[in-house]
Amino acid sequence: MPDLLKPANASLSAQPSAPEDLMSSQNEQTLPMPADTPPPAKEAAEKKPSRLFTVYYGPLFLLLVSIALVVGYIVLRPLMLEYKTLTGTVASAATLFTDEQTYLESLQRSIAAAQSIPESALADINEALPMQPDIPKLLQMLAAIAEQNRISLNSVQFTPPRDTSIEMPRAGLPAGSPMLQEVGVSMSLASPGYAATRQFLDALERNLRIFDVDTIMVSASDAQSEQTYSVQLRTYVLSPSVRP
Repeated sequence: MPDLLKPANASLSAQPSAPEDLMSSQNEQTLPMPADTPPPAKEAAEKKPSRLFTVYYGPLFLLLVSIALVVGYIVLRPLMLEYKTLTGTVASAATLFTDEQTYLESLQRSIAAAQSIPESALADINEALPMQPDIPKLLQMLAAIAEQNRISLNSVQFTPPRDTSIEMPRAGLPAGSPMLQEVGVSMSLASPGYAATRQFLDALERNLRIFDVDTIMVSASDAQSEQTYSVQLRTYVLSPSVRP
């Protein structure tokens, strides 16, 4: 009987009790960590930031701003100069276009006004400033005026047309107008008296053809009943050529 119970007791004594196993597992969990074990993640997150972003933050920011300004100046300055040049060119072109448009409108108004001039007025203009000297017609005109005022023409001389384009600004003619040429006339005439000579000069002034009297010289004697006059005058023709 005792021998039969002995193996059972031996097996019971070989198995440890439950409380002892629990205490041994707790002791294994609370064992200290080795010295070379890395720190936990929380300690790594609490690492201090670099001095570059703390102590030198202000100078670094100013340096970056300065570099950006220098690069922007180097890159943008040629573009700004080109933009200003293009702006000035566009403004000049716009001004030129406006001037040309204004000139064209003025030219169109002038053409319309010229087309509205009646033929009789154009004939008077051609009579006052003919395109050619037409010496025979001019001589007939002077002879007719002299005959109407009891004046005898002893001699008449004409000089070739002379360009007076240098005198045109003084005469108030605009640039680009047809050139004005003058024809000199020298006359020697006999008059019965001063009154007849005055009427002859007045008739020249009222005539449609333009005349400018330069000089008048008179000579008379007791033996002669008439007075002799030497008259220097000018008339004008309009040259068809246009000044540049």
